[in-house]
Amino acid sequence: VIVMPDMQWVSQIFLAYALFAFLITLISEIVRDLGDMEGDRTFGVRTLPVVAGERTARFIASGIIVLAILLLVYCQVILGRLNFMMMIMYVIITVQLPALFVLVRLLFSSSVKEYGSIGALCRIIILAGLLSMEVLYISI
Repeated sequence: VIVMPDMQWVSQIFLAYALFAFLITLISEIVRDLGDMEGDRTFGVRTLPVVAGERTARFIASGIIVLAILLLVYCQVILGRLNFMMMIMYVIITVQLPALFVLVRLLFSSSVKEYGSIGALCRIIILAGLLSMEVLYISI
């Protein structure tokens, strides 16, 4: 497939969207497993928190969040070169700041109730990321 040189950024952005969605979904699933660790242990389900421990699972999820945030920064560099400032501001406000909040909460949380709210915030971040496609479309 030949991509027009001036449209190559589109394939890079959509690849980044797919990777971002995967990473945030992975974080959400790890957080869900953290919240259900006792039940999983009781029924012999081998999830990351059960096998590696709660602390290790939290640090792995935190590392994935950092990776997702760095991916967003990469996208913002591309968008900045294209002068899509509205898109950059949208991503900062609706995706990056909540992702940083998830990171902080994940590092300092340890109760089932807190893991539930972190997981819900991850799903909101996924929705905000998907809605950013519309903001990108408007910006073009």
